[in-house]
Amino acid sequence: MTETLSLIRVVTLLCVQQDRVLLVRKQGSPYWMLPGGKPDDNEAPLKTLQREIQEELGADIVESRWFGRFSAPAANEAGFTVQAEVYCAALTGPAPKPVPKLQRLAGSI
Repeated sequence: MTETLSLIRVVTLLCVQQDRVLLVRKQGSPYWMLPGGKPDDNEAPLKTLQREIQEELGADIVESRWFGRFSAPAANEAGFTVQAEVYCAALTGPAPKPVPKLQRLAGSI
């Protein structure tokens, strides 16, 4: 497998409020992670983040700023590396609630 094929690009949210970090866990996964997901074709990173947070948590983001790009072995896909564009932002709207593909929220805000 080539390096390009083994790389998963995602955009994630680092949301810290009241000294708590918002994390999600997908159904069937033992791992907690930052909410977010993969971009659609030609989708800008912030558009990806807005769409994913709305889909996963039913919330909107405000005051977003780029935090950094990080890579690590993929938690749920053996042999793959995840490269995450991480943004800090606050949430607006109702309190976040997990959608069916997510099992739980941790550090709910």
